[in-house]
Amino acid sequence: MKIKADFNLFFHVVLTFPFILAIITATGREPFFITAPFFIIFMGFMGILIIGRKESLLSNWGLTQTILLSILVIVSIYNFSSLRYSLPIVFTVYLFVSHVFLSHYASANNYSDFKYFKQYFIFYIILSIFFILVPLGPIQKFSRFDGFLGSPTVYSAFLVLLYILALPQLKSISSKIILYLVVFTFVLLSKTRLVLILMIVLPFLYLIIEKFKLGLKKIFLATLLTMIFLYPAYKVVIEYFPELVTIRYKKGEDRSYDLRFYLYSLTQEDFLKQDFSSQILGQGNEHSRLLVKLKLNEDIYPHNDFIRVINDWGILGAIIFFIVIFRYGTRSKIALMIAIIYLIQFYSNLIFNLFLVSILMGVSILSKQDLLPKSSNDVV
Repeated sequence: MKIKADFNLFFHVVLTFPFILAIITATGREPFFITAPFFIIFMGFMGILIIGRKESLLSNWGLTQTILLSILVIVSIYNFSSLRYSLPIVFTVYLFVSHVFLSHYASANNYSDFKYFKQYFIFYIILSIFFILVPLGPIQKFSRFDGFLGSPTVYSAFLVLLYILALPQLKSISSKIILYLVVFTFVLLSKTRLVLILMIVLPFLYLIIEKFKLGLKKIFLATLLTMIFLYPAYKVVIEYFPELVTIRYKKGEDRSYDLRFYLYSLTQEDFLKQDFSSQILGQGNEHSRLLVKLKLNEDIYPHNDFIRVINDWGILGAIIFFIVIFRYGTRSKIALMIAIIYLIQFYSNLIFNLFLVSILMGVSILSKQDLLPKSSNDVV
């Protein structure tokens, strides 16, 4: 099969990434060290292709998004702290380059046309089964199934995302239900609670959108607000649905939550004690991560990327970032589902996960077909 240097190249490269992680995991190593090099090289390749174009195309929506991404790049560079902790800069530049690269091809196809999404999904299901039958990796334990990625949280999020991508290619209701149950089983084995809750509510989300015509923007904003204020909501869950806690803790004590709430409080207090300028413009890339490392003498991140991005990039940077994600996540039903998966992972330190955001961007940009020449005088 010939792969053109366009959206097909983008999706094939990105969807191959989990397989590369699986190979590294099978050797007994923690695989995520390869993430930044992999996507930096790919970003450089996309940059070369962009430079070689004779003409660039951007829709009104795409042009506005490009401006917002440009500002976000400036925010991340302004908050430069050190070369070692420059992933946020890589992240914003990658967003900008990928957006410009994909926007040029947005009128050619829609994401639902890509039949290979289903093929990738089936392949990773088979790979998951293999890793159950032949446990591999440095920390493979049946207490929490970490799939082929060495991380239960990342694995469950990736698998649900692939299922959602494959849905437009699953024609029969029976195949959708069977594969839903398969994915649900793997997520249950991973014992990743937020992703498990998402799997439970996923059919209802589709029902709300299809039958009750609830707007994508309303659903996104409701999800965002729920995730931001998750800790008060979690207390209610503990009271009425304690089994969601005891699934991982036999004594019913959620020490994970206790630690996460402590880290959240630590980061929040650090933000509140800053002067007005630092609160607006930020304290520097990975400031919150380094704060936790200083306090606990362990690099475990704040485990709450909502407060983390506010503390590191300031209120201005956080607002621009969430506007960017909002605009990507409300372009189509599938884009919304992917955006929700992405937001959930903010409680697992994955705000700068390049795989998740790549899929979100690709699906979102190809959700509309309204391209105009970049030189157009149309008002945004």
